[in-house]
Amino acid sequence: MTDEETIAPRVPRDMRTPITYAAEILSVLADIWADWFPEEAENAFFEEVLGNTWNDESTSGEDAENQLLEWAKSTADREFCPTICALFASCAYCVQAMKAQEAQERELAWTFAVDANYWATFCC
Repeated sequence: MTDEETIAPRVPRDMRTPITYAAEILSVLADIWADWFPEEAENAFFEEVLGNTWNDESTSGEDAENQLLEWAKSTADREFCPTICALFASCAYCVQAMKAQEAQERELAWTFAVDANYWATFCC
């Protein structure tokens, strides 16, 4: 399989929205999750991580960032802990981006999508 076959096609720039951008990020996060936890079911990320994040009315990327900082200070696993916290922060920001766009808050939604992308870069 070539790289071109494994990389999801991007939505054309003029058709991108915070929701499509967040969905692309979530797809990458799901692939990362599957690499980290190969023993879990194929849809575990979407069903457990994303599902719980979406259903939690208090979901906040900023709270996830703060948790990352606290967890990093308190754990001996200095490599994995910040990485998984970054994934949770990115997921939370994706959810916030999608919900903000649904609420017709497009500018706010884009800020959440950008933050989701920022935190996703720490997961690779």
